[in-house]
Amino acid sequence: THAHLYVFTNEKGGMAGFDKDLQAEVIAEMSKGSSHYQHALKQDRKTDDRIAVMREKIAAMSELDRRNLSKRWEALKVAAGEKVELSRWCVVLDMDAFFASVEIRDNPTLATKPVAVGGMSMISTTNYVARQYGVRAAMPGFIGQELCKRQGVQLVFVDHHFNKYKEASEQMQNVIREYGDFRCGSLDEAYIDLTDAVRRRAGDGQTEEEAAELLVQEMRRRIEGVTRLTCSAGIGPTFLSAKIGSDYNKPNGQFLVPRELGKHLHWLSELRIRKVHGVGRVSEKVLGALGVETIGDLLGNGPEVLTAFSPGTASWLMNVACGVAATQLHDVFTPEHHGAVTRKSLSAERTFRGEENCEMLRAKCLELCNTVAEGLRAENLAAKSVSVKIKTVEFDVFTKCANSGLYLKSADEIAKLALPLLESYLPCKLRLMGVRTSSFRGQVAKFDPKQRRLDALFAKPKPVSATAAASSNGDCSTTAAASSNGDCSTTAAASSNGDCSTTACGDVVNGEDVVSVNSADQDQDSDTSVATLVSEMQEPELARAEGEAAQDVRTQATVACIANACAADEIQTPSPAARLCRASSFAVVGTSTGYDVVVCCGPKRCATWACDKCTFCNPGSRVTCEMCHFARKGSAPKRARITDW
Repeated sequence: THAHLYVFTNEKGGMAGFDKDLQAEVIAEMSKGSSHYQHALKQDRKTDDRIAVMREKIAAMSELDRRNLSKRWEALKVAAGEKVELSRWCVVLDMDAFFASVEIRDNPTLATKPVAVGGMSMISTTNYVARQYGVRAAMPGFIGQELCKRQGVQLVFVDHHFNKYKEASEQMQNVIREYGDFRCGSLDEAYIDLTDAVRRRAGDGQTEEEAAELLVQEMRRRIEGVTRLTCSAGIGPTFLSAKIGSDYNKPNGQFLVPRELGKHLHWLSELRIRKVHGVGRVSEKVLGALGVETIGDLLGNGPEVLTAFSPGTASWLMNVACGVAATQLHDVFTPEHHGAVTRKSLSAERTFRGEENCEMLRAKCLELCNTVAEGLRAENLAAKSVSVKIKTVEFDVFTKCANSGLYLKSADEIAKLALPLLESYLPCKLRLMGVRTSSFRGQVAKFDPKQRRLDALFAKPKPVSATAAASSNGDCSTTAAASSNGDCSTTAAASSNGDCSTTACGDVVNGEDVVSVNSADQDQDSDTSVATLVSEMQEPELARAEGEAAQDVRTQATVACIANACAADEIQTPSPAARLCRASSFAVVGTSTGYDVVVCCGPKRCATWACDKCTFCNPGSRVTCEMCHFARKGSAPKRARITDW
């Protein structure tokens, strides 16, 4: 079966007990051979190829690689454990089958029938009667109709009435506003910080848990009284746990997520990985290939997860497994910013049956430009960037962007950029077109916490003290240690011939130059390697290898180590151009003669400069090594000037 290809096969609240085999059979029969089915198969094959490559990497992993990755995974776990906060009261309130419930409220004769809001092309919402037959939102209407038909009932379709949905949503929000600060994720969902209200209500023999449950019951009862609609809620210490909990007792129920750390982690560990907001069908399939079916399975598959995913994704998955999630509304909805305009973009899209008439497509593009221009005028915005998005009848999606030197407001100005972008695709047969504007005047500058900042790049490094001695026998032994106040004391001995036969790739991290290094020709199991000594330092600051504070301390320690370990090659201080690859921990430092001495500390420990095998320096990395890629072209000498790369 290929049911996993479709998002609408994932179970929603209120669907427990439906016939999954029948659903898979109907979906296969009615979608097989369609363009969407062929596209989904193609994307699925790409995922299979990715899994095959991943399995090859895991199979080729040495015992040393596995130990190193296990240490990294354990460091992530320690760092995540220090960030867990379970003291706040977060609530996610979700209206039950919102669109369908509004329609049934206004037409009670539909109450006992399977109802779908939408049409034969797409269903927006279904009521809980329809869900018992396996029909849900995001499912094509013709599939839902056939599912009901085979089970002896008729699916009733109802058109959208957004004015009624908006009115009911505003009534819901007016009630919630009396209980605390909140943000709406959509018309039917609200994220509420109930911490202050719970602590005010608790006391006189009433625990905070009891106060929270009573407050949420009261809130839900008042919403039902005003809107004549029911809602469900999840109550948890984080918004992620509350979001998951809101789906537990649907419809018209609530769920209190365990708050004590051990019980909370146990509850999380038993959840299927797909329950996590952010894990879709592709990630679910990749994790399933690693043997990860539940959140708890993540903890025992560290090397595999680090190999299959980027460092950022792996760190996020560890945070999920350890219960680290947003506890403040601004962490969920409002990133750090500067400026007056918080909107990121404004766009309009239209879906239609396959259209290949060029004049019709140009006309649709102009209509979209008019719609976007109306939106800009309504919000008093002006944009510099215009993008055109298309989806072909084969379901391939393409996007092109053009920038203007002036801010654009009118439909004609937008069309001057949008039409040439569309022309570059013609002739073609499309089923979707969109026009998007962005880069607004006065737009907020949103800062990604993972993105390095210029102020960090140009920050002065903290003072480092180092002592070096060179031995005449060519042996190289290095020792590093860090004091608790963040200062570094380092001792090193370096060979007198200064012969470093290694490779590297680079990127500046946290405004510093180097994080960790290891001699390329040093024995892999040696306990005296710089990387091992630095990574195994016992100070609390260094134990959190993935933390920013530890990153600074390790940087100072290893800068000194590198400088002194290569003292025989006339290295005095790390060059300002020295760079570090975050994925593989390869480091490059400058010499007084203007050349680079390159030191490799990746798991592969490349032994030569001209490495033609090291496409990915780190098994867990998806970043190609710039230096190795350069060397494969056959143009890299034993020593390369900084300007050469």
